[in-house]
Amino acid sequence: MEAAAGGRPAGCLVRRAALAAVQEARRRAEDGPGNGYASAIAFAQDLGKAAGNLLHQERRLEREGGR
Repeated sequence: MEAAAGGRPAGCLVRRAALAAVQEARRRAEDGPGNGYASAIAFAQDLGKAAGNLLHQERRLEREGGR
């Protein structure tokens, strides 16, 4: 997704949103879970939200095509 977004003009809003989603997903994954069951559940939920946002942005990139 980064390659597809990176090929767009710097001012493109779809590009900015896609790259921000990638950055946020990486940040969430790097944070890792805390100590305990509740923390693990919250971490998994955060990863799920990040994955959902990545999927949404990927679909936007595909839909917008070469614009």
